[in-house]
Amino acid sequence: KKVSLLLPKLPVLISESNICTQIQTDKYAVYADDVVYGLNISSKLDEKVPDFCSPKKEFDENSFKFRVNEVKNQLKTSESKKVKINNLEAEFIKGDLLNYWLVNDYKNKQWFELWTANSDENRKEVKDFLSSINLGGGKFGIDIEEGSLGNKGDLNSDSLDKIFVKREGGKTTGIQLISKSSPKYTDQARKNNIQGNVTLRVTFLENGGIGSISPVSGLPDGLTEQAIASARKIMFLPARKNDYKYSVTKTIQYSFTLY
Repeated sequence: KKVSLLLPKLPVLISESNICTQIQTDKYAVYADDVVYGLNISSKLDEKVPDFCSPKKEFDENSFKFRVNEVKNQLKTSESKKVKINNLEAEFIKGDLLNYWLVNDYKNKQWFELWTANSDENRKEVKDFLSSINLGGGKFGIDIEEGSLGNKGDLNSDSLDKIFVKREGGKTTGIQLISKSSPKYTDQARKNNIQGNVTLRVTFLENGGIGSISPVSGLPDGLTEQAIASARKIMFLPARKNDYKYSVTKTIQYSFTLY
Protein backbone atom coordinates (compact mmCIF):
# COMPACT_ATOMS: atom_id res chain seq x y z
CA LYS A 1 0.00 0.00 0.00
CA LYS A 2 3.10 2.25 0.12
CA VAL A 3 2.29 3.48 3.61
CA SER A 4 4.81 4.04 6.39
CA LEU A 5 3.94 4.52 10.04
CA LEU A 6 5.76 4.61 13.38
CA LEU A 7 4.74 1.71 15.64
CA PRO A 8 6.27 0.61 18.96
CA LYS A 9 6.78 -2.97 17.71
CA LEU A 10 5.74 -5.37 14.95
CA PRO A 11 1.91 -5.45 14.87
CA VAL A 12 -0.45 -8.33 14.19
CA LEU A 13 -2.28 -8.28 10.87
CA ILE A 14 -5.92 -9.23 10.38
CA SER A 15 -7.23 -9.20 6.79
CA GLU A 16 -10.95 -9.18 6.08
CA SER A 17 -13.00 -8.77 2.94
CA ASN A 18 -16.66 -8.05 2.29
CA ILE A 19 -17.64 -8.83 -1.28
CA CYS A 20 -21.09 -7.27 -0.77
CA THR A 21 -19.49 -3.85 -0.14
CA GLN A 22 -16.43 -4.39 -2.40
CA ILE A 23 -14.12 -3.62 0.53
CA GLN A 24 -10.89 -5.32 1.59
CA THR A 25 -9.59 -4.24 5.01
CA ASP A 26 -6.14 -4.91 6.44
CA LYS A 27 -6.08 -4.24 10.18
CA TYR A 28 -2.76 -3.75 11.98
CA ALA A 29 -2.74 -3.53 15.79
CA VAL A 30 -0.16 -3.58 18.57
CA TYR A 31 -0.20 -3.29 22.38
CA ALA A 32 2.46 -1.19 24.11
CA ASP A 33 2.56 0.35 27.57
CA ASP A 34 -1.17 0.02 28.26
CA VAL A 35 -2.21 1.46 24.89
CA VAL A 36 -3.38 -0.29 21.72
CA TYR A 37 -2.33 1.37 18.46
CA GLY A 38 -4.00 0.50 15.19
CA LEU A 39 -4.04 1.17 11.47
CA ASN A 40 -6.86 -0.03 9.21
CA ILE A 41 -6.43 0.19 5.43
CA SER A 42 -9.65 -0.27 3.46
CA SER A 43 -9.50 -0.55 -0.32
CA LYS A 44 -11.73 -1.50 -3.23
CA LEU A 45 -12.00 -5.16 -4.20
CA ASP A 46 -11.70 -5.91 -7.91
CA GLU A 47 -14.54 -8.45 -7.72
CA LYS A 48 -18.06 -7.42 -8.69
CA VAL A 49 -20.79 -7.40 -6.06
CA PRO A 50 -22.76 -10.66 -6.49
CA ASP A 51 -26.50 -10.60 -7.09
CA PHE A 52 -27.17 -12.58 -3.90
CA CYS A 53 -25.94 -9.68 -1.73
CA SER A 54 -28.64 -7.85 0.15
CA PRO A 55 -28.12 -4.99 0.42
CA LYS A 56 -25.63 -4.39 -2.40
CA LYS A 57 -23.18 -1.54 -1.74
CA GLU A 58 -20.62 -1.03 -4.46
CA PHE A 59 -17.47 0.89 -3.52
CA ASP A 60 -17.93 4.57 -4.38
CA GLU A 61 -17.41 8.05 -2.96
CA ASN A 62 -20.06 7.35 -0.33
CA SER A 63 -18.25 4.32 1.11
CA PHE A 64 -15.98 6.51 3.24
CA LYS A 65 -18.93 8.56 4.56
CA PHE A 66 -20.71 5.33 5.46
CA ARG A 67 -17.65 4.15 7.37
CA VAL A 68 -17.39 7.45 9.28
CA ASN A 69 -21.00 7.06 10.41
CA GLU A 70 -20.33 3.42 11.29
CA VAL A 71 -17.46 4.45 13.58
CA LYS A 72 -19.64 7.14 15.18
CA ASN A 73 -22.28 4.52 15.97
CA GLN A 74 -19.61 2.19 17.34
CA LEU A 75 -18.27 4.93 19.63
CA LYS A 76 -21.80 6.09 20.49
CA THR A 77 -21.28 9.66 19.39
CA SER A 78 -22.67 11.88 16.67
CA GLU A 79 -19.75 14.30 16.68
CA SER A 80 -16.57 14.50 14.65
CA LYS A 81 -14.20 17.24 13.58
CA LYS A 82 -11.72 17.94 10.82
CA VAL A 83 -8.06 17.84 11.88
CA LYS A 84 -4.67 17.71 10.19
CA ILE A 85 -2.21 14.86 10.73
CA ASN A 86 1.07 15.23 8.87
CA ASN A 87 -0.61 17.58 6.38
CA LEU A 88 -3.42 15.10 5.71
CA GLU A 89 -7.04 16.02 6.35
CA ALA A 90 -8.63 13.57 8.77
CA GLU A 91 -12.00 13.06 10.40
CA PHE A 92 -11.39 12.79 14.17
CA ILE A 93 -13.94 10.84 16.22
CA LYS A 94 -13.43 10.66 19.97
CA GLY A 95 -14.92 7.93 22.14
CA ASP A 96 -14.69 6.95 25.80
CA LEU A 97 -12.09 4.26 25.11
CA LEU A 98 -11.29 4.46 21.40
CA ASN A 99 -10.22 7.41 19.25
CA TYR A 100 -10.27 7.31 15.43
CA TRP A 101 -8.63 9.45 12.75
CA LEU A 102 -9.98 8.60 9.26
CA VAL A 103 -8.19 9.77 6.12
CA ASN A 104 -9.95 9.54 2.76
CA ASP A 105 -7.88 8.65 -0.33
CA TYR A 106 -10.68 8.05 -2.80
CA LYS A 107 -8.57 8.88 -5.85
CA ASN A 108 -6.67 5.68 -5.06
CA LYS A 109 -9.90 3.86 -4.08
CA GLN A 110 -8.95 3.50 -0.41
CA TRP A 111 -9.01 5.11 3.01
CA PHE A 112 -6.95 4.88 6.20
CA GLU A 113 -8.00 4.68 9.82
CA LEU A 114 -5.53 5.40 12.60
CA TRP A 115 -6.89 4.54 16.03
CA THR A 116 -5.86 4.17 19.64
CA ALA A 117 -7.43 2.53 22.67
CA ASN A 118 -6.97 3.73 26.24
CA SER A 119 -4.99 6.88 25.52
CA ASP A 120 -5.54 10.61 25.28
CA GLU A 121 -4.89 12.14 21.87
CA ASN A 122 -2.44 14.60 23.47
CA ARG A 123 -0.12 11.87 24.76
CA LYS A 124 3.36 12.24 23.20
CA GLU A 125 3.46 8.66 21.92
CA VAL A 126 0.08 9.13 20.24
CA LYS A 127 1.18 12.41 18.64
CA ASP A 128 4.32 10.72 17.31
CA PHE A 129 2.20 7.85 15.99
CA LEU A 130 -0.19 10.19 14.17
CA SER A 131 2.42 12.56 12.75
CA SER A 132 4.51 9.69 11.35
CA ILE A 133 2.02 8.52 8.70
CA ASN A 134 3.33 8.87 5.17
CA LEU A 135 1.10 7.80 2.29
CA GLY A 136 3.95 7.96 -0.21
CA GLY A 137 6.00 5.36 1.65
CA GLY A 138 8.97 6.08 3.87
CA LYS A 139 12.71 6.08 3.29
CA PHE A 140 13.27 3.93 6.36
CA GLY A 141 11.56 1.20 8.33
CA ILE A 142 10.78 -2.47 7.78
CA ASP A 143 8.21 -4.29 5.68
CA ILE A 144 5.45 -5.54 7.96
CA GLU A 145 4.56 -8.35 5.50
CA GLU A 146 2.29 -10.78 7.43
CA GLY A 147 3.00 -9.06 10.75
CA SER A 148 3.53 -10.74 14.11
CA LEU A 149 2.06 -14.20 14.66
CA GLY A 150 0.53 -13.05 17.92
CA ASN A 151 0.11 -10.38 20.57
CA LYS A 152 3.13 -10.78 22.86
CA GLY A 153 2.46 -7.78 25.08
CA ASP A 154 5.25 -5.87 26.83
CA LEU A 155 8.02 -8.46 26.98
CA ASN A 156 10.47 -6.04 28.58
CA SER A 157 8.33 -5.47 31.69
CA ASP A 158 10.29 -5.59 34.93
CA SER A 159 7.74 -7.89 36.54
CA LEU A 160 5.25 -10.24 34.94
CA ASP A 161 3.58 -10.80 38.30
CA LYS A 162 2.73 -7.23 39.27
CA ILE A 163 2.92 -4.25 36.93
CA PHE A 164 1.94 -1.11 38.79
CA VAL A 165 -0.48 1.21 37.04
CA LYS A 166 -1.07 4.66 38.49
CA ARG A 167 -4.83 4.88 38.92
CA GLU A 168 -7.05 6.28 41.64
CA GLY A 169 -8.87 3.99 44.03
CA GLY A 170 -8.95 0.21 44.24
CA LYS A 171 -11.43 -0.47 41.48
CA THR A 172 -11.47 -3.93 39.95
CA THR A 173 -12.03 -4.24 36.20
CA GLY A 174 -11.94 -7.25 33.92
CA ILE A 175 -10.16 -7.41 30.60
CA GLN A 176 -11.42 -5.11 27.86
CA LEU A 177 -11.44 -6.67 24.40
CA ILE A 178 -10.30 -4.22 21.73
CA SER A 179 -10.17 -6.42 18.64
CA LYS A 180 -11.00 -10.07 17.95
CA SER A 181 -10.86 -11.46 14.42
CA SER A 182 -12.86 -14.21 12.77
CA PRO A 183 -10.78 -17.31 11.92
CA LYS A 184 -10.43 -18.49 8.35
CA TYR A 185 -12.07 -21.57 6.90
CA THR A 186 -9.71 -24.20 5.51
CA ASP A 187 -10.34 -25.61 2.04
CA GLN A 188 -10.62 -29.11 3.48
CA ALA A 189 -13.26 -28.01 6.01
CA ARG A 190 -15.30 -26.38 3.23
CA LYS A 191 -14.99 -29.50 1.11
CA ASN A 192 -16.23 -31.67 4.00
CA ASN A 193 -18.94 -29.18 5.00
CA ILE A 194 -17.60 -28.87 8.55
CA GLN A 195 -19.54 -26.43 10.73
CA GLY A 196 -19.79 -25.76 14.45
CA ASN A 197 -17.96 -24.08 17.33
CA VAL A 198 -14.42 -24.18 18.65
CA THR A 199 -14.10 -23.34 22.34
CA LEU A 200 -10.72 -22.28 23.74
CA ARG A 201 -9.31 -21.45 27.16
CA VAL A 202 -7.18 -18.35 26.66
CA THR A 203 -4.88 -16.72 29.21
CA PHE A 204 -4.85 -12.92 28.99
CA LEU A 205 -1.56 -11.87 30.56
CA GLU A 206 -1.02 -8.87 32.80
CA ASN A 207 1.62 -7.58 30.35
CA GLY A 208 -1.05 -7.16 27.64
CA GLY A 209 -0.12 -10.29 25.72
CA ILE A 210 -1.81 -13.61 24.98
CA GLY A 211 -0.49 -16.53 27.05
CA SER A 212 -1.38 -20.20 26.90
CA ILE A 213 -4.26 -21.41 24.72
CA SER A 214 -5.87 -24.83 25.10
CA PRO A 215 -8.88 -26.29 23.24
CA VAL A 216 -11.98 -27.17 25.28
CA SER A 217 -13.81 -28.44 22.20
CA GLY A 218 -12.58 -28.43 18.62
CA LEU A 219 -13.38 -29.17 14.99
CA PRO A 220 -11.46 -31.22 12.39
CA ASP A 221 -9.72 -30.24 9.16
CA GLY A 222 -7.62 -27.48 10.70
CA LEU A 223 -10.44 -25.34 12.12
CA THR A 224 -9.24 -25.69 15.71
CA GLU A 225 -5.79 -24.52 14.62
CA GLN A 226 -7.32 -21.56 12.77
CA ALA A 227 -9.24 -20.57 15.91
CA ILE A 228 -6.04 -20.74 17.98
CA ALA A 229 -4.20 -18.58 15.41
CA SER A 230 -6.96 -15.97 15.63
CA ALA A 231 -6.96 -16.04 19.44
CA ARG A 232 -3.23 -15.26 19.48
CA LYS A 233 -3.98 -11.97 17.72
CA ILE A 234 -6.59 -10.70 20.20
CA MET A 235 -5.92 -7.16 21.41
CA PHE A 236 -7.13 -6.26 24.89
CA LEU A 237 -6.49 -4.17 27.98
CA PRO A 238 -5.44 -6.27 31.01
CA ALA A 239 -7.61 -6.86 34.06
CA ARG A 240 -6.85 -4.73 37.13
CA LYS A 241 -7.36 -5.01 40.85
CA ASN A 242 -6.17 -2.57 43.51
CA ASP A 243 -4.12 -0.66 40.92
CA TYR A 244 -2.31 -3.78 39.69
CA LYS A 245 -2.68 -5.62 36.41
CA TYR A 246 -3.20 -9.35 36.67
CA SER A 247 -3.59 -12.35 34.37
CA VAL A 248 -6.93 -14.07 33.83
CA THR A 249 -7.99 -17.16 31.90
CA LYS A 250 -11.26 -17.00 30.00
CA THR A 251 -13.26 -19.17 27.63
CA ILE A 252 -13.48 -17.86 24.06
CA GLN A 253 -15.70 -19.37 21.37
CA TYR A 254 -15.36 -19.17 17.58
CA SER A 255 -18.19 -20.16 15.26
CA PHE A 256 -17.70 -21.68 11.81
CA THR A 257 -20.71 -21.43 9.47
CA LEU A 258 -20.91 -22.09 5.75
CA TYR A 259 -23.24 -19.86 3.75
